[in-house]
Amino acid sequence: MLKKLSLQDIKYIVNWDNHFSLKQLENMISNINYFHYGIFNDQVVVGYILASVSDDVDLVWIYVESEYRHQGYATRLMNTLVKTYENKTIWLEVNKNNDVAITLYKKIGFICTHERLNYYPNKDTAIIMKKQNKAKKQN
Repeated sequence: MLKKLSLQDIKYIVNWDNHFSLKQLENMISNINYFHYGIFNDQVVVGYILASVSDDVDLVWIYVESEYRHQGYATRLMNTLVKTYENKTIWLEVNKNNDVAITLYKKIGFICTHERLNYYPNKDTAIIMKKQNKAKKQN
């Protein structure tokens, strides 16, 4: 099941993904300028997506718990983001060595725009990607 995350859902996330603190997740999920959805198995969140929304959309984080990977959950989360913001450009940054994620993003229609060399603390390169969605219709 796919649905918007609630404050009650994030208690599960901090148990298996330590990328954000509980307070950071609470702040993002409470902020109307954030897109936040989770994928659920037996009422428990097993993957989630966060994006910052303004004129464009910036993917902040997508994560699926390891035992639930390769089941199409990340694709469903990304497709929900793309469909929700079909009139906005969506940006993301991904480690150049993350072939699985890059393949997913390209499959959904993202293109590579440029690289940031030595971007990560371990000196890995980041790839910046974007999906240019449909332009807003003029009335």
